[in-house]
Amino acid sequence: MILHVDIVIDLHRRLRAEKYKGDVLNFVFIDEVQDLTMAQIVLFKHICRNVEEGFGFCGDTTQTIGRGIDFRFQDVRSLFYNKFVLESKSQFLNKKNEKMKGCIFYIFMLSENFSTYAEVLKLSQCN
Repeated sequence: MILHVDIVIDLHRRLRAEKYKGDVLNFVFIDEVQDLTMAQIVLFKHICRNVEEGFGFCGDTTQTIGRGIDFRFQDVRSLFYNKFVLESKSQFLNKKNEKMKGCIFYIFMLSENFSTYAEVLKLSQCN
């Protein structure tokens, strides 16, 4: 039985060896990012090379459903900078010998829970 971890590792190995040959996107928005591992998130860099403004990540740290995933947006931010921005800079510098500006995304925290309303919570607490 092949585990999904094995599939992700195999995809990384194949992409390093053969390079991605499919369609390349300009923008990728990943919702429910809290349910992905860091290794899965890194796979998206192969389909979108627009590091400057091509990625959006959205999720809720209280809704992680994946077993063994200890999700933090700071980890995604660090991963994005190290695996997307820095690697893109080094590839760009090697090809063009120019500087490329790198931008990192902002973490915006909602102060209100929009998925659970007070009325639903009150109803759930009724006997």
